[in-house]
Amino acid sequence: MEARQHPAPSPDDLELRPISSSRWRVGDRRLNGRPGISLLGFIDLTDGGFEVTRFDSCSARGAYPSLDDAVADFARRPGGHEFQ
Repeated sequence: MEARQHPAPSPDDLELRPISSSRWRVGDRRLNGRPGISLLGFIDLTDGGFEVTRFDSCSARGAYPSLDDAVADFARRPGGHEFQ
């Protein structure tokens, strides 16, 4: 079977789990049965807003004024994980 990149998750596919009062884990519900693959990245509350760290690229970072905007970043671009 050939590996392929999956399409961007819809907002409904995203799962946001608090890790602390200033950090959230962002996952893809479509891949919940696949540990390590369902995790898309993290969102951290900073002095300047909400910082996104995506795992599809080591340089995939961004800053947003609200938590909703930060979560929406994960639905704008295809996921970087390949699966079969």
